[in-house]
Amino acid sequence: MTEVALPRLPQRTLHGTARAAAPEIAAVLLVAAVLWVLRTTATIPSIRDTLIFMGFDTERAMLIVALLMGLAAGTIAGAVGTGRLPAAILGIGATAATYAHTFIAQTTRDTTASANLGRLDPGGWLTTFLAIVAAGGLAGLAAGILASEARSAVADLAGQVRAAYRTRRPAAIHRARLAVVVTVVAAVLVAVPSMGAMLNYSADVLMRNGGQNVPLVPSGAGMVGIPGMGGQSTKPPTGRSSSPGTSGWSHGAPQGVALPPVTTTSGSRPWLAWRPSGSGQVLYVKLPAPWSAGTSPTANVAVYLPPGYGIGNRRYPVVYEAPWPITLFQNGANIQGTLDALITSGTIPASIFVFASSGGGPYVDNECINSADGRENFDDYLSRTLISYVDQNYRTIADRRARSLMGDSQGGYCAADLLVRHPDVFGQEITWSGYFMAAPLISISPSAVAPFGGNLALMRAYSPMLLTPRIPQALRGQLYFVIIGLPTQPIYGPQIQAFTAQLRYLGYPYTVISTPFGHSWNGVRDTLPAALMAIAAQEVRTGVFAH
Repeated sequence: MTEVALPRLPQRTLHGTARAAAPEIAAVLLVAAVLWVLRTTATIPSIRDTLIFMGFDTERAMLIVALLMGLAAGTIAGAVGTGRLPAAILGIGATAATYAHTFIAQTTRDTTASANLGRLDPGGWLTTFLAIVAAGGLAGLAAGILASEARSAVADLAGQVRAAYRTRRPAAIHRARLAVVVTVVAAVLVAVPSMGAMLNYSADVLMRNGGQNVPLVPSGAGMVGIPGMGGQSTKPPTGRSSSPGTSGWSHGAPQGVALPPVTTTSGSRPWLAWRPSGSGQVLYVKLPAPWSAGTSPTANVAVYLPPGYGIGNRRYPVVYEAPWPITLFQNGANIQGTLDALITSGTIPASIFVFASSGGGPYVDNECINSADGRENFDDYLSRTLISYVDQNYRTIADRRARSLMGDSQGGYCAADLLVRHPDVFGQEITWSGYFMAAPLISISPSAVAPFGGNLALMRAYSPMLLTPRIPQALRGQLYFVIIGLPTQPIYGPQIQAFTAQLRYLGYPYTVISTPFGHSWNGVRDTLPAALMAIAAQEVRTGVFAH
């Protein structure tokens, strides 16, 4: 019997294959770990919500986040030394993993949409799918090439350092290494937080110093509702239309409620008689959290006390802001410096400002409501607990006419909603680029939909558009709205137009301020002085300072 000798494979083949594939394996594991960490720490939703706050709709914000994840995956692949194809594949994978839920939801929505909203186009669906795959691959490839080049540069530098060691010049080597380390660390320390601030607030946020040169009327803005403030006087209602519209009013429809002029005389600005000087101060307080499940057992509150607060026993009106921390308003609008300037110049009365943050609660966006699952009662907290705490611990004018609300984006919704839900607690509000129907009814974002838990009755109970008609006619004239935004901007513009049309129809006093900056911190910064002037004028009209 003849034995057939089988060829013997080299013993190191498997080891060699595993070693050759090590960079790809490491890259896959690292990318998976990074995506897992970003998801479990809610970083991805936070990036998405920041983009939404900048003005992107939810789907586009998620698409940008997905492409960022593709770039991150390609960077990791290039850094660990994979080839270009693995970098592109990982870019596709990371992009797809991040955007899959949104893409599936879009596909389902378009498949089941009614005929008047259009049907799913299979060719367009395929083009969209391929475009996402291609974009993810290109993002991964580009990032991988750049990271690979950076890796090669670092390797070359390391080789030069080793060669220098062999020439026995340790002092020069140490100095060179120290210089490289210091330069890299300094670049990271400067670039990362600076770019974060620029992306979160505005591109020139680091280029501004102080808040002394604040405009009294927003630049490039149109204003209606308050005569004497650069706008046109509205006229008293002269009749009723059958129903409120969803855009502007015309053809003899009611035009709101006429408001007295805002002037600079001591009669219209009684606070000029006690105008303070100096600077205000911000106190930071922790209160028991209005939630039973969250990352913090306390809720953070920042209280701005105006210049002159520590002198005498004068009482002050209060403006409440929610649900953002004061940090956002400080970085986005230099709130403390701006308030100091407005108060010491006599433009607005010395007032207390309270910033109630929802950070630490169970919801990324709690919408300032009592959640459907009972885990968070932010509405009760704002309208009862916080009001009681502030009135008991600070020299406030404890009167609904002296309590105002203000907020931006989700906060703008909160301000309008709290005013119409609690007209016995608050007297006026400022909304920057807000919305006036509960988030699930207008598909704002998944995180804003979450606290409603699919409860339709709860959505209706927290929709200012549905609540304003229910308020008795006699009470409507006592509630005042300042609505700010860009009427032509998607999502927020139609909401502004619909709500102000309804306010006109129902006879509520209000002011509309149109800013070309729309849903942005520049919009807040640009219109903040005029908005606060409008609130101060309303306080004069209602006799807040007659005490």
